Amino acid sequence: RHGIIDVSGTGMWGPEVTDTFEQVEVINADILFIIDNSCSMSDEQVALSSNAGAFMSSLDMTGVDYQVGVITTDSPGLAAPVITSSDPNHSFSDAHSIFAAVVISDEDDFSLLPTLDYINHFLSLKVNPDETAFHSVVDFGAGCGSSVGTRYIDTSTGTDGLTFDLCTGAWGSFLETIVDDATTPVNTFNLSEEPVEETIAVYIDSMWETRWTYYSGPSRIVFDQDAIPRSLSEVTITYNTWPNCD
Repeated sequence: RHGIIDVSGTGMWGPEVTDTFEQVEVINADILFIIDNSCSMSDEQVALSSNAGAFMSSLDMTGVDYQVGVITTDSPGLAAPVITSSDPNHSFSDAHSIFAAVVISDEDDFSLLPTLDYINHFLSLKVNPDETAFHSVVDFGAGCGSSVGTRYIDTSTGTDGLTFDLCTGAWGSFLETIVDDATTPVNTFNLSEEPVEETIAVYIDSMWETRWTYYSGPSRIVFDQDAIPRSLSEVTITYNTWPNCD
């Protein structure tokens, strides 16, 4: 004998979790270009100069106070007056600024000290080492330069700086990437637990925000470019976790 029985029930999620973050402080930016001024660098110098306008426009759009200086590989003295925003810092490499050095050369560094000494020097410039980076634009081995920029690349790696291939000639995108690295606040926030995606709610300074995307592995919220929380704002993310079915 057979029969049909209707069964219904209400499912329950696991506990609710609240993750709270404080957005990083977007501080001033000091950017120092170190240009190889040897005769073989004439084409690269022209390319850099022709894209300087796009670089400065990108920097102006960030809204941060900045200083941009230029020296050569032959001399530590500034090769031109420092370019500043409307509210400049009082001294180059100010204590409240991110410092980014950018070397552009078609040959490797031939100084006598080991690269670790230079890495430690750059990291010691700020109380927080994350506020310093050494970026390098050098020959990766394609042969457009006199030698591969191995020591420059190693120094960039040791300071979490960026490296770019001199032989590609992609100056515009390179310069904008440097600006982003020096001035952009955090747009990604890692969650402490694995969420049930449909239960996620995101707030910035207690205001509900929907312009974000959830990614797993690791679990994180990534804000859209036009919704990145402003400096020092509070980000609150609530969600339910999956229940323990043991």
